[in-house]
Formats: sequence, C-alpha cells, structure tokens
Amino acid sequence: MPAHELPKVRAVRCDHTADSHAVYEALQRATAPLEAAWARLSKAKTIAIKFNQDKALDHVILFKGQRQQLVSDSVVRATLRLLRERTDARLYCADCSFYVTYNGRTLADNAPEFMLSLVTGTAVPSGLTPAVASHVRASNFPYVMPA
Repeated sequence: MPAHELPKVRAVRCDHTADSHAVYEALQRATAPLEAAWARLSKAKTIAIKFNQDKALDHVILFKGQRQQLVSDSVVRATLRLLRERTDARLYCADCSFYVTYNGRTLADNAPEFMLSLVTGTAVPSGLTPAVASHVRASNFPYVMPA
C-alpha cells in the first residue's frame, strides 16, 4: 500500500479530570486533520460504533469517576456529538462481550451476526450454528483452543 493511502492515527492528551467540553475539544483537534476519513463518514447512511464498554455495571472499575480499562463516558458522548455534527448517518452503538454471562450471552453465540442484526434492524443469519466451532471452545479461559 502506498504511503499516501496508509491509515492515519492521531492522538491528543486530555487529562482524566477534564470536563465533557474539554474532551470534545480534544477529540475535535485529533480528528479535524483526518479529511479522508471525514469524507467517507459524511457519505455513510449508517455508522456502527464499538465503544468497548462491555463489562456488566457491577464489575466496572472506576478511578476518580472514570471507567478503567474501558472507554470513558465523556469520550463516548464527545464521539457521538462529533459524529452527529459532521454526518447525517444513523448511529448505532454496539458491543460484543467476551464475558460469558453478560446479558445472557454465551460463548456459542455468534457475535458478528448479533452486531450486524443490531445495525440493520433485522436478522442477519450467517448459517453458522454453535456446533460449527464446538471442537475449539473450552469451558474456561482462554475459552478458545487451537484448532
């Protein structure tokens, strides 16, 4: 892939004590130069976002009011605000968890099928049944065995 086509990654610093407006401004600074990405997003009719907030609420670890090991609520709000301002797309927030008992989901559930169904608003069958991968699924961590 030529260098001019490689994805760009940007980062800005935002203190964990920053208010929601400061987080939003930091996100604006980080994403403003990503013109090609914004051009693509502006054409989208639907955008699905995975925020990595998949822990059950009673297991979320907080430090000074901020989620640890997960995307903070202020970043989620800033991201959604920015996308609403810069696109006309329908926004869907989806997450798939590796936590076996979270929300009643099991290791045999088809997470991509579930996420696509959320985004499209209709069933998206992949034809894969739980039996397809039963030979590589374990009952304890790391849950998946080499084939």
